[in-house]
Amino acid sequence: MDLLNQCVESGGLYSVLTLPESNLLSPFLKEVMEYNVVGTNTFQINGHTLGITLEDVLFLTRLKIDGDPVLIKNYSDVHSISILRDVISDISELRTIALATDRDDNCRLLRDAIRYAWGAAILAHLQYHLERFHQTGKLYGCSWLLVCFFLIRIPKLWDSLRIEDARQELEAGALDQHPFPMAWIMTKLHSNNAIFNDHRGGYRRRMHFAFQDLKDEHFFSLSS
Repeated sequence: MDLLNQCVESGGLYSVLTLPESNLLSPFLKEVMEYNVVGTNTFQINGHTLGITLEDVLFLTRLKIDGDPVLIKNYSDVHSISILRDVISDISELRTIALATDRDDNCRLLRDAIRYAWGAAILAHLQYHLERFHQTGKLYGCSWLLVCFFLIRIPKLWDSLRIEDARQELEAGALDQHPFPMAWIMTKLHSNNAIFNDHRGGYRRRMHFAFQDLKDEHFFSLSS
């Protein structure tokens, strides 16, 4: 199912892209941000350098990484602007597209929406807030993209969450032709209610040990 059909069936682009709040996020993100290198949008883990790329975004979201830029006038972050080429002067146009729920409007508006580089916009927004994290102590943007990136690139982290079957399916090629890999990941995460009720983030200690033991063979290669 392509983006247009998915939006029509789900009640709009906003519904498709909205991801849940969860207790999982805080301990997971606190652990990975321990390895973030200030000013580079990369992570240094046991001698390995990782960074979310446009290829990762395309693989995880299946959203366009080229096309018209989704960037609001006067947005000043230089690194994000370097990813997107131009500006959109009126945010109301994007809001109308994202919140459209009428089926006829969806078909008309979403055909227009498809021309935008939504994937690149998500990455630019996240990278902007990665750069600000060490000033604010808070991470905004699409935090789930960061979670999904690590779970895809380092499948052994699934074992830290005690969802070993997800790692096995991933390594067997479950996502090679999947239409929305982030949705697959979210479904797998929600299959283990224990991690969402783990308010103390006990799995974070297991993540730490996994990172300290990280080797070349632990990385997963994408096939978008």
